[in-house]
Order: sequence, then structure tokens, then C-alpha cells
Amino acid sequence: MVISLSVVLITVALISSISPQAEEETLSPTIKPTGRVVELVISGSEFKFDPAVIEVNAGDTVRILYINDGRRKHNFVLDAFGIRTANIAPGESVVIEFVADKIGEFKFWCSLLGHRERGMEGTIIVR
Repeated sequence: MVISLSVVLITVALISSISPQAEEETLSPTIKPTGRVVELVISGSEFKFDPAVIEVNAGDTVRILYINDGRRKHNFVLDAFGIRTANIAPGESVVIEFVADKIGEFKFWCSLLGHRERGMEGTIIVR
């Protein structure tokens, strides 16, 4: 009985030490900031972003001036980098800044009801 309990405890310890999160961290390289700042202007209006596709390099600091050129409130969401602005009134703007520390294609959008579904979505490509 003591041996069985020891085997169970060792098995549980081994399984808990192998987690998907630990595996992900091992497989993805750490991207360090390059010091390069990329400044972009993105405008939002009914129901689009201009430009709708932007490309940056991994490690870049990305500084976006987001301007609401529409007649309604809009916002800017880029979940992959933890970005979610307040609702921006027509004619107003906000500066968004983050380090592109992930490689891939990531969607950004306006989260107001129905805006994304009507086409207010874009893509940031990090190479």
C-alpha cells in the first residue's frame, strides 16, 4: 500500500511538472525590444480602418496615432498586445504604443456593437 501511494504521488508530480504553458514558453523565442520606433497613423470610420493592414518587425516599438474620422464613436482593440482604447468621439484621436514582442498576424478591430461585423477590422503583421 505504501508503494502504491508513492507511485501515485510520483506520477502526479511528473504530470504536474509538464504543462502546456511550460511547453509554449520553451518553444517560442523571447523577442527583445530593438529600440526602433515605428510611428503609424490609422484612421477609423464607418466601418473600416485605413490602412487595414500594417507590417512591423519583431521587437519594434509601435506607436499608432489612431484618429476617429467617422461620424460615430469608435475604439481600437488589439487583444494580442493588451490594447483596448476607450470609445473615441468623432474627430478625436489617441496614441497607442506597444512592443511587437510576438511574431504572427494579429487582428485589431472596433468593439462597438456590430462595427467589427460590418467590416471594421484590420491586421497587424509582425515579422
